[in-house]
Parts: sequence; C-alpha cells; structure tokens
Amino acid sequence: MSELYRLNSTDEDNLLAAGLLLRKLTASRTIRPAQLVTVAKLQYVLSMLPRVTNGVIASVSVCCPRHKFGDIETYHWWNFGIEDGRLRISSGGHFHDPQTGGDTFTTMTWYAVPGAPSEQEDYRESLRMVPDVRSYAEGVESIDFTAEEYHIEILDNSNPLLEEEGNQDDAEADRNAEEWFRKGLVFLDRESLEQAYACFRHGIEISPNHSMLQFALGQAFEVGIGVEKDDSQAVEWYQKAAEQGLIGAMFFLAQKYEFGQGIQSDPEKAMRWYRNAAEGGLSEAQFALGEHYLCDEVEPLTKHWEEAASWFRKAAEQGHSNAQLRLAGMYEDGLGIPQDLGAAEYWFRKAAEQGNVQARASLEQYGTD
Repeated sequence: MSELYRLNSTDEDNLLAAGLLLRKLTASRTIRPAQLVTVAKLQYVLSMLPRVTNGVIASVSVCCPRHKFGDIETYHWWNFGIEDGRLRISSGGHFHDPQTGGDTFTTMTWYAVPGAPSEQEDYRESLRMVPDVRSYAEGVESIDFTAEEYHIEILDNSNPLLEEEGNQDDAEADRNAEEWFRKGLVFLDRESLEQAYACFRHGIEISPNHSMLQFALGQAFEVGIGVEKDDSQAVEWYQKAAEQGLIGAMFFLAQKYEFGQGIQSDPEKAMRWYRNAAEGGLSEAQFALGEHYLCDEVEPLTKHWEEAASWFRKAAEQGHSNAQLRLAGMYEDGLGIPQDLGAAEYWFRKAAEQGNVQARASLEQYGTD
C-alpha cells in the first residue's frame, strides 16, 4: 500500500480553500466543458485524501482583474495542482506603483508529498506595500465570477479536449483583441487618449500575447497616452512585444537599454536589440547601428567604419535621409568605403530632396543645389 499524505489542520484549511476554488470554477458560466473534465479530476484527488492519486498531472489557476488603490495597481492569482502525487497550492500577483515601478510577487506556497510533512511559505509580512494582500483562503473566498472577468488557465496533458478547445478559444480571443486594438487606434486618431488606453488595456486582458497591443501599451507608458508616463512599464511592454519578434518594439527597447530609461543602462543589450531590429529591416535601427559603428573607437577602426557604411547604405536605400547624408559623407571622405565623389553627390542629392538642410549645404561644393 502506498504511503498517505501527512496532513495537519493548517494543511486541511489550505485544501478546503482549494476545494472551494474548484467548486467556484464548476459553477462559473465562463468555464468550458473540456476544462470541467480537468476540474473534476482535481476534485477527485481532493476527495481521496489522505490517500494518494497517482498518474495525474493537472492544475488550475485563476487570475482576478486589475484593481486600483489610488495610483497603485494590483492583480492576484490562485493556483492548485498535482504532479505525480505532489500537491501544490500557491498564490501571488503583480504590484505597480508609478513612483517605484512594478514587480510580480508570491504570497504563499504549499507543497505536500506522500509520507512527509507538508512545506509552507507565507510571504505576506514582506508584502506590506501591496494594499490588498491576503491569505490564500481569503483570496479564494473573494472570487466572484459573476461580478468581474477573470482569467482562467487549466493545464492537463492527459485531457486532449483542452488542446482542441484551447485552439478555438485562442483564435476567438485574438479576433476580439484585434478589434479592441483597432478601436484604440480610432480613439487615438481622435486624440481621445484615455479611451484609447482603455481599449488597449482591455484587449491585452483578452489576449495577453497580442504583440501589437503590447507595443501600444509600451507607447502609452512611453509618452503618456491616457496614463501617467512610466518608463519602467514601457520597458516591460516593449520587452514582451520584442520577444515575440515585433521589430518596432525591438528598436524602442534598444533605446531604453542605451539611455538607461526605466531600466539599468546596458550597451550590449542595446546593440543586440538594435541589430535584431536592423536585420528585420527597420531603417531607424539600421541608422542607429551605423551611428554606433561610426563613433566606436575600438580598434580596428576601419572594420567598424565598413560596418557603419554597410548599415547606412541599407537605411539610405529605404529613404532614410540622415543615413543618406552619412553615406554621402563616407563616400566623400573614403571612410570605410572607396572614395567616390559621384556617389557622394548622388546621396547628398537624395537627402536634400527630402529637405535635409545639411545635405543641401554640402551640394554647394559640387556646384549644384
């Protein structure tokens, strides 16, 4: 016979709260039939305690909507799961204060394995800056699926219905999020900034991995679109979008790393993100990369000048006037490329045609304007 869980009164309180979480999920109108299958598995696991249910790997997580307390914004999540007999209960959330920035936190963790005492960590004493911090049981008790929209995540590798249903849900969520993104752009065009921000925020809650919404929120915090400017929040959203391959987000993230805005300055990360954006074809990033190589004093200089000329050319060919000006100057001086006054005049003219004052002045020495 397999060993039993060694549960005390505190463990039983945690497990009662986990049971309440499952009952609330079962009663929720938002939960899907395939998800109910996994919830029923976990209810069975609880019903068998202190006996062990082997072979089940499943978990549920519920995240509440964002709540504001003055300038401070928080949200919380509650989790229950089992992995081959190892029970786990945990809770945590995210805290953001415009004065100090934001961070995720863990409120508590509880583990139990057969034949050994349980382990629990309670971090509430260290979370006094979170205005609505609460115990796991209190948090679960506060969940009201009828009053607000919650994010529910249910994982179960042995429930094939979840994947099929999840794909349908993801597609629908993406469509809804895209609609909120477009609504936000309309409000932005009308200079209704608060409404634009509200649309972007609502869209990201529907589809958290929507890269354009992540970028839009980064821009909102960058310049204050319907919300207080906050470089640390801008970095957070740019990072999410950049990691999904959004080129514009890569460029803005590179700038944040270069100038230490909202994050500690890191020239290596700045160059990496500039290069990623440049290789993706963004002319602004190609120009920025060219500038770095042109101004780099690391030997051998000629190698760096060749790199600079190469990136300026890529941006110039896309119509970037400052890159055209730089490339013309490099042709004029033979810097990193063979001297070619005809090519210099050509690129000065291209830049001048776009209104570049320096390029117009440089054309005078060629007897043209």
